Amino acid sequence: MMSRRWAMVALSLAAALSLTTAACGSSGPDGDTTDQPELTAEQLVAAAGEKMKGQPVAAVMKWGMLLDAQGVQDGSGKNAKLSMKMAEPESGAQFQADMILLGNDMWLKMDFGALGQSVPQLALLGSKWMHIDSRRLPARMTLGLRPGSAAQIGADGYLKSITKVEKVSPTALTGQLDLTKSTATGISADVVKQLGAKAKTIPFIATLDGEGRLARLVLKMPAVAGQPAGDLSVEYSGVGTAPKITRPAAADTIAAPETLYQMFG
Repeated sequence: MMSRRWAMVALSLAAALSLTTAACGSSGPDGDTTDQPELTAEQLVAAAGEKMKGQPVAAVMKWGMLLDAQGVQDGSGKNAKLSMKMAEPESGAQFQADMILLGNDMWLKMDFGALGQSVPQLALLGSKWMHIDSRRLPARMTLGLRPGSAAQIGADGYLKSITKVEKVSPTALTGQLDLTKSTATGISADVVKQLGAKAKTIPFIATLDGEGRLARLVLKMPAVAGQPAGDLSVEYSGVGTAPKITRPAAADTIAAPETLYQMFG
């Protein structure tokens, strides 16, 4: 890591080069230059959203024992792929869910781990992709992908829930989120309900990349759903890089059983 002394040297050189460029160039008839004003915290948030809007993106999310997920979406947001490992902290039960979304077509594969080995029906689900009738999914289902939505794993759901924000630096922001205004992947409606009034004042720390896009977001989550208070982090990458998302082979696909819709209901 660069020491403070060398960092100051680098900043001094950058300033000298900037002054030299300004003296040699011109932006008007008199050769005058005008400095661009620094963006406010609110403007940085708005700019980050605009720069990521309509762009393919990859994301990695971690939240203690509750969630470990990674996914990609294309520029429309209507085609996406997500893989999640989840656990129930109190019982230690674990399961994995893999989802593929192509327009209004959705496939889900679920592995219930040790529980699945003891229940034949669950073991079968772990080996097949279940084709889901998206018309039967409840509107409140926010944990994962949502057919028909234009925003899946992207940053939009988080950015729109920001209610307070302060600028620490041009690439660092702090503030609060109101999760009742969010459709953020990884935070279900049930979790928001359990948080109660706390859901409206979730502290966050955001890091922007060199182009002003959201690169990392850390939510300081209260204790909820058996999970102790801790960080929920989301990291974004691959903005603008189109992912490859394909449907499962027909031989590996079954129609989703009625019990699955009952579980979502």
